Amino acid sequence: MMIISFMGTMNYAWQTLVDALIMVAIVFQCCILVLPTAAAYLNQREQALAELRKLQLELEQRVEQRTAELNQANLSLKSEVAERLEAEEKLRYQATLLENVSDAIVASDDQYRLTAWNTAAESMYGWKAKRSLAIMV
Repeated sequence: MMIISFMGTMNYAWQTLVDALIMVAIVFQCCILVLPTAAAYLNQREQALAELRKLQLELEQRVEQRTAELNQANLSLKSEVAERLEAEEKLRYQATLLENVSDAIVASDDQYRLTAWNTAAESMYGWKAKRSLAIMV
């Protein structure tokens, strides 16, 4: 391939060498123009990757913190549910016990309205609980 031939009668080897040197000069000039731009691009890319790694680490830390908070809240809720179930079971037991005793049990509020009337009170006084709860003492 011959780009420039200004020596007239130059043998083929020298002509090829000159052509190669001219091509190297052209490529070198292109590299001089492109390398700073490529270096700037690579520098920007490296900075962007460093920022991305920093943000990823921050996100992972936030996820860990939030997960720990949720685990703590979950344990607290489980404990609260267990306490409530235990209280409900105790209330059911007391209600069953209240209904099955042979003594009449009558309860009233601070306004002297009847609030509770067990089965033994129904049989002793002859009034059903529904009717007796409407009566003021």
